[in-house]
Amino acid sequence: MSNEQDKKQDIIKSFLEEKEKVTVLTKDEIHQLLLKRVSGKFDNHTVFRGLTYDRELFPTVFRDTSGKIKNYKNLREYEDKLYSEYNRYSIQYLPYYESLADWLASAQHFGLKTRLVDWTYNPLIALFFAVNNEENNVDSYILSAGKEYTINEFLYFSETTSQSDEFTNKRMWQIRKNLKWIDTNFEFPSCCDFPKNDERCEDFYKNVRQKNKICFLETNNANPRIIAQEGIFQLCRFPTSDTCMSTVEQIKENLINEISNNIDRIYVIPQDVKSCFRSLLNDLNITTPKLFPDLENICRFINSQSLIEI
Repeated sequence: MSNEQDKKQDIIKSFLEEKEKVTVLTKDEIHQLLLKRVSGKFDNHTVFRGLTYDRELFPTVFRDTSGKIKNYKNLREYEDKLYSEYNRYSIQYLPYYESLADWLASAQHFGLKTRLVDWTYNPLIALFFAVNNEENNVDSYILSAGKEYTINEFLYFSETTSQSDEFTNKRMWQIRKNLKWIDTNFEFPSCCDFPKNDERCEDFYKNVRQKNKICFLETNNANPRIIAQEGIFQLCRFPTSDTCMSTVEQIKENLINEISNNIDRIYVIPQDVKSCFRSLLNDLNITTPKLFPDLENICRFINSQSLIEI
């Protein structure tokens, strides 16, 4: 994907056509967001995502694939390969995750490409991700959406698998089964496969599939970044056809419609105030060391910040 394609904002700008949902972000608006945050008016029912370019609307599993992922079948093969290899190499570094959701969220934060998309409960953290880039010649944006439907885990299983109970095989069986279950047009799951938060699959079908609601995945605090970024994940569901040959473009179109239908507000951050907002966030300690609490990112921040201050 070329740099020019990377930087398109056509999809985001199409969201601006619903003018009643658009707010240009100023310092006064940030003050209002802070007041709502402190007073508890958001009450953890509103989540935010900061972004600059269209590509950031989509999960990382779509990005930088050199055109090799063309349809649903390619995508699922790619996901299976990613998760299988990550499981093989990461097992010596990670604790045992009883929850598949925690394991996948951890992989996402360590950089593995997944179908998860990061959102946050904190509007200032969303602002950080919107303006924390060197592209000062374009506007950035914050999307705000209501968190109407969440799951805490993909599924639990009331029956044992026919495969070995050995850790790796069981985990990979769960991953494959779960990814099939959350795809939009896949065969309706059997009655034993309920979401782990005890909401029956019929509710999922009614609230998420039929109403086209965003499904959010809430994880445990299994990773320092999730804690620091007050994170929650959009669990992207990919539409399939009977032949499993939906194109990537069709899948993306489905995701765009889902996001567009669920946005409560879109905040526009004009390009000429982005550097001012970066300074404000720095004063509020919404910084790389705070949000990415590991030495590699802290050192990267020190290197760049020290040069700016000099």
